[in-house]
Amino acid sequence: MDQIVLVATWLMLGYALVGSIDGVYYHLYKFKLYAHPESRYEHILHTIRVLTFPLVLLLLFVKNYGGIYLWLGTGLVIVDLLVETLDIYSEEKSRKHLGGLPRTEYYIHMMTNGLHFASMAMIIAVKPLFAWKLNSEIVLNPYPEFTSMISAVMIPGIVILFFLHVYLYLFPQGKLKI
Repeated sequence: MDQIVLVATWLMLGYALVGSIDGVYYHLYKFKLYAHPESRYEHILHTIRVLTFPLVLLLLFVKNYGGIYLWLGTGLVIVDLLVETLDIYSEEKSRKHLGGLPRTEYYIHMMTNGLHFASMAMIIAVKPLFAWKLNSEIVLNPYPEFTSMISAVMIPGIVILFFLHVYLYLFPQGKLKI
């Protein structure tokens, strides 16, 4: 089990690193999706995904949870998948004013989504059958220390990124009105 958890952790870490390039460089810096009326819906979808990711880390990677916490974490993965689907469908309209989705960013999206969902599938698949019972023990056998540590360390930065997304949505020109 530990080997599968570690592979899932490395895949999740790869997703976070490559996704950061996409999210910070392309979405926030280069294209400023939050500042264009055509792409604000896409920015909202990204904001939802930035909100779900630390919760998924907390419920599926920081500790080996069973029972209701496992169901909540899995539910958030499903929500994330649905939001990602909406994001994919919105990109053609959202990026029209930019001349479409650049090929490099398209490849980055393919890579991040593959890494993300492979890591989620592995971390969920490694759960024993009894963990899915609602009355299961809440905390199961501990994960490898690397998995718990790297996931916990990532959460504060992602929460800051969530608040940045909210701020940029509320103040797309970067000026706080008091």
